[in-house]
Amino acid sequence: MVSLKEELDRKGGLSIIMQGHLGLKNIVYIADVSRMWRKLFPKSSIVNVISSSDCIFLNEDNEFQIREEYLTDRFISSAFDIIKKNCDKIIISSFQTPLPKMKSDSPGINNINLMIAAAKTGLEHSNSKYTLRIRNDLFFCDRNFVDFYEKKIKNPIKNKSIFKQRVLVSEIFTLNPLTISKMPFHYSDWFHFGLTEDIKKIWNSVDFYPFEYAVWYRHRHHSQNSNAVEKRFYTRFAPEQWVSFPFIKKQYPELILEYHNDTTSLIDSIFVLYDNFIILDMHEAHAYIEKYQSIINNMSNYTRVECFSQNTLENIVNFSQDEIKKLFVEGKYASPPRKKIMRLFYRRRLKKIWSSLNKKLP
Repeated sequence: MVSLKEELDRKGGLSIIMQGHLGLKNIVYIADVSRMWRKLFPKSSIVNVISSSDCIFLNEDNEFQIREEYLTDRFISSAFDIIKKNCDKIIISSFQTPLPKMKSDSPGINNINLMIAAAKTGLEHSNSKYTLRIRNDLFFCDRNFVDFYEKKIKNPIKNKSIFKQRVLVSEIFTLNPLTISKMPFHYSDWFHFGLTEDIKKIWNSVDFYPFEYAVWYRHRHHSQNSNAVEKRFYTRFAPEQWVSFPFIKKQYPELILEYHNDTTSLIDSIFVLYDNFIILDMHEAHAYIEKYQSIINNMSNYTRVECFSQNTLENIVNFSQDEIKKLFVEGKYASPPRKKIMRLFYRRRLKKIWSSLNKKLP
């Protein structure tokens, strides 16, 4: 029987889809990332999907070319040569415009539709058994993530299985709805690694994000049970929910998510997460992403509490759904009132609370 490592080292074993903006400010960095992927997986098919660019275009011969005004810039021209050398395909996805910013504290515009277009385009060119679909500014310094994935894919199924085999996602931004942000089905979209047929199931179900959903809370009140963190949202759903929920809903139509902090199917979302995904500790996996490296290296109290780790998830699902509701939603370990949550959070005590809880779990 061929091991996962052997499978990924064979031709046709792995497609790596790098997706995102390629421009003047990041082209050298993306060149280094593409070279790193080629070094880690020499026989993989690397597809570079460009969602937008201010320095690359398709000429009349349908070939990628640097814009004339940058041809004399040795850094840009050399970086583009490295990208072409290490990537089997370079593709520009269908053009999409950004949406208004997602939250009151968001640093900029919402690029969810650019991400969706790039993911769909890239997956059309993935014919390997396995696929790693990943934002182009993120990479792993070694292959530890493969070992962790192989270790966890045989975990027993508890309830709602959708995939043929579990899909690996990032711990960062895979939210635990039992803590600060009551946002079910918020599974990180930084990357997906798993069987290509499973990853295509996710993205084949995703439509482009409507503008009216992007401004949902500009003219509506949040639900009455919303806390200060949840009230920061302008959008009806977080991008991560918009990506993850449609394919789940197709399989299990009884599940409900009407807005970002709709808790109707909160407990179900935890079991769906466990049965279909594996959560990767990005620090232990030696991940590097320039934009968020400080979060990876120093998981803050906020992130460590708000996000699921694989260990916490496995501990939680050892309880039945009724027990989780009784313990974590209504009872002993339930979140305290909203004002107290925020007070404890800003005093940096939530981490101690959740650590203490983990010790009490089986």
